[in-house]
Amino acid sequence: MQLVQFFKNFFRTIYAFGWLIPSSIYAIIVGLVSWSHRRGIDALVTSYGFLSTTTPGITYSIHGEEYLDKRPTIFIFNHQSNAELFILAHLFKKNISAIAKRELKRSPIGPILWVGGMLFIDRSKSSEAIEIFNSAKEYVAKGISFAIAPEGTRSESYELGEFKKGAFRLAMATQVSLTPIVIMNSHDILPKGKILLRPAKVVIHILRPIPTKNWTIDTIENNIKETRNLFLDKLGQK
Repeated sequence: MQLVQFFKNFFRTIYAFGWLIPSSIYAIIVGLVSWSHRRGIDALVTSYGFLSTTTPGITYSIHGEEYLDKRPTIFIFNHQSNAELFILAHLFKKNISAIAKRELKRSPIGPILWVGGMLFIDRSKSSEAIEIFNSAKEYVAKGISFAIAPEGTRSESYELGEFKKGAFRLAMATQVSLTPIVIMNSHDILPKGKILLRPAKVVIHILRPIPTKNWTIDTIENNIKETRNLFLDKLGQK
């Protein structure tokens, strides 16, 4: 029985992540035909998000989808699993980018993420933050939103980690809203340290965008705390 489950999870994993290849080919074709890098990126995100989320055994319950259209914004999400790569692609579909640790650039999917317009940062070099912020401002000026995990890394369990300031400072710098996305049970699909997807039901709550225009350096700590409390409330961890 365990062997049967192993092969089911193995083929489930191949199915979900394997769609990156045909989606990338499709994106290249769209980009070349339209002569637009952005349209190519949108084609990649839309096609991969659609195809990968048809993975057998993984279902979704999404609440607050109407808030996804209020862009540009900085989407912030709790990071439980690498399965969020295709979960978030399914949600966003277009006009999206992300900021991630530089180590991902050297991962097997690094080239695809780089071509897809993701910005990478070396977290050991604080000097890179200014450069990344300037690039992000240019993206937002073109109507591109960002997806950032304020915890900075995947959690080892279901517990919400502490929030770092980067996403909040970016929202202040670009004068756009923050849109919280609370993801429940993605840890069940692919826990940290595991490589095979498991069947699960993912529940997603997209919360009302939070204006940041009146935020200041003096209030940011309290703003972060209030925002994190929204996640804790939905996750039932208060």
